[in-house]
Amino acid sequence: MLRPFTSAAMLAALAAAPVTARDGEPYYRAELAQSPASNHLIAGGVLWMCDGTACVAGKGTGRPVVMCKRLAEAAAPVTRFSFGGADLAADDLMRCNG
Repeated sequence: MLRPFTSAAMLAALAAAPVTARDGEPYYRAELAQSPASNHLIAGGVLWMCDGTACVAGKGTGRPVVMCKRLAEAAAPVTRFSFGGADLAADDLMRCNG
């Protein structure tokens, strides 16, 4: 008999999944004001993997400023955010943390 995934099992499966874009690099990169409580977190519908205050994730479906805002809400204020190699504009970074 097959058992349905528990949330812990599903999170473990997600943690093992790559968080990279098609070219092998993370799509989102963020620097947080402080280290999050966990080095793996879900924000904006994507799995973020953090090492200290540096976090990376694969591409999600939201606009970059929305993805940044979801990360800030889940972890800590964002001091730098980039997507696809481009930095989020200063006014968008303010909205992200607002």
